[in-house]
Amino acid sequence: MPVLPLPLVFALFLCVMLLQSALRGEGAGWLRVLLLFCAIQNVLIAFVHHYGVSELRIVLPITASIIPSFVWVAFKSTAVRSFGPADLAHIIPAVIVAFATLTNPALLDVLVPLVFFLYGSALLFALSRGEDQLHRVRLQHGSSPLFIWRGIAAVLLVSALSDVAIVADHILGDGSYTPWIVSFIGSVSVLALGALAMAKPIADVEENVVVSVAPEEQIEDAALMLRLDTLVREGELYLNPDLTLSMLSRRLSVPAKRLSTTINRETGQNVSRYINAFRIEHACVLLSAGKNVTQAMLESGFNTKSNFNREFLRVKHCTPSDWRTLSPAPTAA
Repeated sequence: MPVLPLPLVFALFLCVMLLQSALRGEGAGWLRVLLLFCAIQNVLIAFVHHYGVSELRIVLPITASIIPSFVWVAFKSTAVRSFGPADLAHIIPAVIVAFATLTNPALLDVLVPLVFFLYGSALLFALSRGEDQLHRVRLQHGSSPLFIWRGIAAVLLVSALSDVAIVADHILGDGSYTPWIVSFIGSVSVLALGALAMAKPIADVEENVVVSVAPEEQIEDAALMLRLDTLVREGELYLNPDLTLSMLSRRLSVPAKRLSTTINRETGQNVSRYINAFRIEHACVLLSAGKNVTQAMLESGFNTKSNFNREFLRVKHCTPSDWRTLSPAPTAA
């Protein structure tokens, strides 16, 4: 009875996940691309290390170096902001690895682990600023997206270590452990990347797209936004730093997805930016009244200074300190 090698089993599993995602309409486009490349990498590993197709060996380091780049682009374009032309620059590491493959293969022992290490470290650093910067992730998932992305960063770093282990196996031994290292550590890492990439908290993102709606839906959207604005303003819900989309939806007795879609269609913003606009207006009042920047930040519902400064600059086009300086001094009673 034929037995499939582990990397090929993992590849089939990833393909099933990809098919299910496509059929259900779940997951952002870049996450699906990442999942596809993870599946392709496992297929290549199986053919090279288990079926002896040595002609494909030259492709392995190139496709491997593409994966960290896709992780970074997927993170930025699904959790932080929309995909932009500058993201195309992340194909450069793969181009460098391809050039080294053709001209000086010895460099691959350094280049491939370095690519994984740099992207894993960069992702961890970006996440060190907390969940407030994940603008496009739905609020109801809480801290889960932050932990999942940190898990993905950890997988990249583990993959870098596996490449180092392969190099050590060839330097200190005869390379006999390399197929096992690739099969278990490499393949499992790629599988983990794909599985984590399709986890609902990070795949379920708010797309900044305005879709055409029927007139009756436009009327319903406007009515819901009026109710939401009234609730948020009069109840000062924005002052709660732990406010979530699910809290708002429960107060309005509407599904969270319905409320999120309405906010996006009516304002062109995601939920976080909609709420942060109220917080910034409140902070401006406090700054004009003589409060210092830290007091205004904490009393307006923000937890981190970096997020406060970034959102203030986005809404008011100046820093909180500049606003405080330019605002008229409060008059004595």
